[in-house]
Amino acid sequence: MKENILPITQITLSSSQKWLVQFTMCHLKCAWCNKQMTNQQFYTQEKFLKLLQYSNNRSVHFIGGLHKNLEQVMTQLKEENYSLTIETTQMIWRKWLPLMDRIYWHVTTLEQLATIEIWLRFLQHKHIPLTIIFKDPLWYQQYAELPAKYPTIQWH
Repeated sequence: MKENILPITQITLSSSQKWLVQFTMCHLKCAWCNKQMTNQQFYTQEKFLKLLQYSNNRSVHFIGGLHKNLEQVMTQLKEENYSLTIETTQMIWRKWLPLMDRIYWHVTTLEQLATIEIWLRFLQHKHIPLTIIFKDPLWYQQYAELPAKYPTIQWH
């Protein structure tokens, strides 16, 4: 029986290869070392996967840069029927798209803005819910026709 259920809300991938795990509650003790937990803590990939075993949440929200070692983790989680969401300023690698259940794409630069329709043409047949968050509020007006132009994309 699993004690100390940890409701994970999101994972932030840091450049140090340690993952910042945020919880919906911070009064729980760590399931394997019995230390008091805060509402966010850094973990290595190995400890993150162990921690996830004690989570009652079947969805994982990854935020930040995409590391090469993440593919193995995402594949494993998908095989275990986790729902995977990525939130990033980068467009994710094409081979990772089948692993995704949802994408939040933060468009923050003019370079990203210039490539947006290329990615939308590619994504339009993937049927992955997509949310685009523009840095500049004026870009929402400029690209207001995109949902009508790409109706097969699940806009949220």
